[in-house]
Amino acid sequence: MLREPRRLIASVVAIAAGVAFVAATLILSASLEATLNRSFVGQASGSAVIVQPRAGAAQSNGDGEGGTSIISAEVAAAIDKAPGVTGSRRVVAAILPEQRGGGRQLWSGRLTPTLTQTTTLVEGRLPAAAGEVAVTEFAAKNRKTTVGATIALAHPTEEGRTVQAKVVGIVQPGPEITDQADLPILFASYADLTAWRGYEGYDSVYVSAADPVAARDAIRALPQVRDAAQPVDVETTADHLAKTRKEMAEIVRYVTGFLLAFGIVALVVSALVIANTFSILVAQRTRQLALLRCVGATKGQVFRTVTGEALLMGLVGGVVGLLGGAGLVAGLYAISQATDFKLTDFVVTPAAVLVPVAMALVVTLLASVLPARRATRVMPLAALRPNLAPVTGTRAGRLVLTLGALFVAVGGACLWYGATKPGLTGDGSVTYLLVGIAGGLLSFAGVLMLGTVIIPALTRVVGVVPARLGGVPGRLAAENSRRNPSRAAATCSALLIGVTLITTVAVGAQSGLATQTATYDRLFPFDLAVQPQAGTVPDALVAETKKNPSVVATARGSQTTLTVAGAERTVVAYGADMRQVVRNRALVDHLADDTILLPTDAKVADGSQVTVTGPKGTVTLRAVIRPKVVAAAVTPATLDRVTDERTESLWLRLKDGAKASEVVEQLSQSLSAWTVNVTGGAIAREGLDQVVLVVVGVVAGLLAVSVLIALVGITNTLGLSVLERTQESGLLRALGLTAGRLRWMFALEAVMLAAVAVVLGLGLGLLYGVAGTYALLRGTVAVVLEVPWTILGIIAAVAVVAGLVASVVPAVRAGRIKPAAALAVGE
Repeated sequence: MLREPRRLIASVVAIAAGVAFVAATLILSASLEATLNRSFVGQASGSAVIVQPRAGAAQSNGDGEGGTSIISAEVAAAIDKAPGVTGSRRVVAAILPEQRGGGRQLWSGRLTPTLTQTTTLVEGRLPAAAGEVAVTEFAAKNRKTTVGATIALAHPTEEGRTVQAKVVGIVQPGPEITDQADLPILFASYADLTAWRGYEGYDSVYVSAADPVAARDAIRALPQVRDAAQPVDVETTADHLAKTRKEMAEIVRYVTGFLLAFGIVALVVSALVIANTFSILVAQRTRQLALLRCVGATKGQVFRTVTGEALLMGLVGGVVGLLGGAGLVAGLYAISQATDFKLTDFVVTPAAVLVPVAMALVVTLLASVLPARRATRVMPLAALRPNLAPVTGTRAGRLVLTLGALFVAVGGACLWYGATKPGLTGDGSVTYLLVGIAGGLLSFAGVLMLGTVIIPALTRVVGVVPARLGGVPGRLAAENSRRNPSRAAATCSALLIGVTLITTVAVGAQSGLATQTATYDRLFPFDLAVQPQAGTVPDALVAETKKNPSVVATARGSQTTLTVAGAERTVVAYGADMRQVVRNRALVDHLADDTILLPTDAKVADGSQVTVTGPKGTVTLRAVIRPKVVAAAVTPATLDRVTDERTESLWLRLKDGAKASEVVEQLSQSLSAWTVNVTGGAIAREGLDQVVLVVVGVVAGLLAVSVLIALVGITNTLGLSVLERTQESGLLRALGLTAGRLRWMFALEAVMLAAVAVVLGLGLGLLYGVAGTYALLRGTVAVVLEVPWTILGIIAAVAVVAGLVASVVPAVRAGRIKPAAALAVGE
């Protein structure tokens, strides 16, 4: 077998694809966890103990007014001298207002950083003298701040006076500085930062020590700490970070589990491919195996020969897959450096090396057992003239079919329970979710077991078109696709699993996105809101806002508190121009001067008369109840009838695809003359878009791996079919069927089986995707189901084309069969 390695390429590719996914999942998981750990550690990197002001505590800032919680210089000095402390790093975080025209723009002040692998100097140098500062690359870009520029910071105590800070460098901060690279950060010395913010002290102290617990206890025992006027909390870095990491670690485990599950599925599909490959190889080596038996080889020796070759193939495929998986993550690591979410670590753990290779060996060994046993049954004399009868069976046993039907029934019931349980009871337990997942896996296993019944039935329907329009090759292909149910099921299995899984992910992701988007539309009906400090929106501010190219629509909105149906409630006023701004049209539909929109929690009947009372009087309005409305809404004219007291905001609609964090910074800069606060749901949407990009990438990866394995699986199974049907193909050639039409027959058969896999896979994927969406989201938000028809169309097209491409090699091989030789003994 090893003398003809070309026969093993298909199996090596299949096993390498599955192993690559497993290896990539484990490496990516370790790298992601290390990256998240680094972001959580942040400024605490390398420290043993963290000292922070106690939450809720404050002290006088020197002028008799309450100040900000800080760690005094006296306490910080005492910490440095505590037993077991080998060093400390003190942190200052200041909010520094910059005076711009008639308004202010805020900076986040930090101490001058130490340059590391992740915190780098982009331009200029670090501050070295009084009055010198460096800024982040984000601030330099969005605030048009260059090296040599001067920033006028507002004096902390004297109104109207400013202090000048000269920009000497631009820094790209790493996670040890901040986990938000899109912040306008200003770096300066301790003396400058404390002078500019108006009081001294530190916001936290990170302590280095050989024994964290001993150092923590020693610091807690210090009189300066124990009796400090400003109380502080002292805990080991490990204890502090354990609280923060717990939730994210759970998320990482869920992501890892999901991807790893697909990798295991890919290996299972690879096992089917390997089993088919070895079936072909055993059939092709019948004469050789018979000769070995004739010269004295035992059944055990033949068995060990086949399984030994499988193990060697598994080892090669495992190593190739391991290198491929590592290469994929390395490429992802490089790509991430140009995105907002950078992987700061590339980690290859021993498990990421050993587990994929071990899985490859186990899978190939198990997949080769049945073909190896079949090889031992070759009789020495009878095999010298092989009868190439079909190797695969024609129908599944009654036990398999019965178990398959039982699995589908039980799995379907568990799937229904998982999808409906949260909505039925509002139970916060996750048991229903585990039951639903188990039900999905069980039902899918049942479908595979029933494949010898389901797939022929579907091929009968799908084969109608080629049978009528494809001539003799089409009729033969339709008949052949049903003649051997086991072979048809084996051909469809690899593609069916891939299509089902991809469809499930795509439907679940799209529905989750639609649900989350609808929730954001309800909670944040506008993209951004500009709130001037003065409480009113002047025309000049509106005109300046419209100059931003990312702003496509603006509208003034008013907000106040009124008595609605006897209870105080926040009421907003929407004008006609609000229709161009809001993403939730329910906020403005049916809104008129004689109506008031109310949420369902108002406990008012739809269409009933409601009184609204304000300082100027009372009006009676007709209630329009909308479940997606958050606050009560009226028209500006109605609001004018009951009050003149209101707070105005300017609501904005951004261009699709605009980066909200950059737009917020741009507006803060261009509108600084009015001292505005820019907020809104667009920033949350931006984070959701990042998640969508990740999901799209995962779906693309799943599609690529599934198509690759399916190509190999269909090619191998059709290759076995060609071998089993050598005499049949020769007879067709002898009866006048040309080589081209014979190739066309095999191609049509492959396309029909691929189409069956697509139809069944899309149906199952839609079912599992909908059930998964309800299981995860129902009971917490209103579920919005959305089917990504474009993606499903691409999946279907790629799968059918994959079937056609996979048929090329077997079809060419079939076309080369000589009629006379085939009628004799086969190839």
